[in-house]
Amino acid sequence: MAARILGRQIGDFFKEEHEAFALLYRAETDASAPSETRTHFERFCKAYRELEEIVGVADSLLQPPDYSFIPGVHSKPLQFAAQVAFSERERLGLGLLDPLENIFRLFDDRGIKIFRSDMQDQDVSGLSGFSRGYGAGILVNSANTVERQVFSLAHEYGHILMHRSFYKSPQPSAGLSREHELELMASAFAANFLVPEAGLREAFLRDIGDKRVGVEDIVHLKWLFRVSAEVMIRRLIDTTLVSQTEGQRLTEEIDSRRQPRKEFAPLSDELIKEWEANNRFSHLLKRAALGGMISLGKLAALLDTTVLEARSKLQAWRKEISFAQLSSATVSVDSSVVIDFHLTGSLLLLEELFTGRMLMSDLVEEELAMSKMKVLGAEVVILTQDAEWAFFGEVKRNKPGLGYGELGAITVAKFRRASLLTNDRQARQTAEELGIPVSVPLAFWNMRSKPTGFPLGTQ
Repeated sequence: MAARILGRQIGDFFKEEHEAFALLYRAETDASAPSETRTHFERFCKAYRELEEIVGVADSLLQPPDYSFIPGVHSKPLQFAAQVAFSERERLGLGLLDPLENIFRLFDDRGIKIFRSDMQDQDVSGLSGFSRGYGAGILVNSANTVERQVFSLAHEYGHILMHRSFYKSPQPSAGLSREHELELMASAFAANFLVPEAGLREAFLRDIGDKRVGVEDIVHLKWLFRVSAEVMIRRLIDTTLVSQTEGQRLTEEIDSRRQPRKEFAPLSDELIKEWEANNRFSHLLKRAALGGMISLGKLAALLDTTVLEARSKLQAWRKEISFAQLSSATVSVDSSVVIDFHLTGSLLLLEELFTGRMLMSDLVEEELAMSKMKVLGAEVVILTQDAEWAFFGEVKRNKPGLGYGELGAITVAKFRRASLLTNDRQARQTAEELGIPVSVPLAFWNMRSKPTGFPLGTQ
C-alpha cells in the first residue's frame, strides 16, 4: 500500500534501511586505502552509532549541512568551496579571524566520527563516509605528519559538505587524481577553513608587516594556524600577501632544509593526544559501561577487543572514577584502612590525602587507641542522635559479623553523606547494599615508591 501511494518499489525501502557507507577518499595517486582498514573504519562507525543509541543521544546532534555542489550549475567550483568554508566557519561560531584550536576536538564535539589508522602507504591521506543511518565518519592516516592529518580531516569534511550526492557506493573506487575537480574543491575548502583570509591578513600585518618574508615567518604562521609550510605558502600566494616568485623562493629554501616526506618545523602531536585522551566515543563508552547499560561482552565488541582486555579497561575506568571522587569527597574511615597504611609506613600519606575531609567514628578511634595508633587531622564523630543509633542497631542485627568499628564507620558515612573508605569485604558489601558510596585503597605495597598518591578503586 505504502509503495503504491508513494509510487516507489518496495525494494527501495529496504535499500534505504540497509544503506551502506559510500566511501570517498583523498589520494595523490590511484592508491586505495587497504580493505582491512576500511573494514575497521566501518565497524567503528557502526559501533559509534549503536553506542549513541544505547546511551540515548542518537539524535542529540544534527548532521553536517549539505552544501551540494552541482556541476554545470556552479560554474566556479573553487570559489564555491571557499564560500562554503566561509559559511561553515560562521555556522560553527568560529568567526573569520581566529585559528582553530583543535580541529579534532571541534569535529568530535559535533558528532563527526573520527578514526585514525596507521596506513604506511602515505599516498593515502584519508577517507570519509556518510549515510543517513550512521552519519558522517572520517578516517585519517596516522602515519602522516600532524599537519597532514589536520589538513586531511578538513579536506574530507569538505567532501561531506559539498559532495554528499557522491556517497552512493558501498565500495570505494580507486582514489581520485589530485587534480580532479572534486579533490581541488575539497583542498580549497580545507585551506580556507583552516587559514581564513581575514585572519591570515591580520596576523601578517601584525607580525610581519612590510619586511621581506623569511623562513622564520613561515614557521610562525604555520604554527599559529596549525598547518604545513606548504599550505601556508600557498595561502600567502592565494591571498597575494606574497608573490608567486617569493613563494617559490620560500618553498625551495624550506625544501633544502627538511628531510624527504618530513614536515619542516613540525607541530607537536599534543592536540591529537588531548583529543584521544577524552573524545566523545570514549566518554559514551565509559558512560555505558560504568552505568551498567552494556554487558562486558558488549563492551568488548564495541572496543573490538577481547573480553579479558575489556575487563581490564573497565577496571581502570572504575579506578579513575573512584580516585576522582575521593580527590574531593569526604570519607568515613574504618580501622582496617588505618592499620594497612600504618603497616606500610604510609600513615602520613593518608593524613595528607584527606586533610580536612576525613571523618572517624569514636568507635574506630577506640579500636585504634587499643593499638596505640592515632590519625592526625581526622574529625572524630560521636553518635548521639536516636536515628543514628537505630540505624546502627538495625545494621548490627542484619550483619552480626561486623565489628563495632565497621558499624560506626558505616553509620557516620550514612548520616554525614560521606564515602566509606574500607578494606573490609563485609563492610564494603553492607555499605553497597545500603546505597553508601564505597572506595577501597589498592596497591599498598607501591606506596613507598609513590609518595604523592596511590591508585584507588571501587570493587
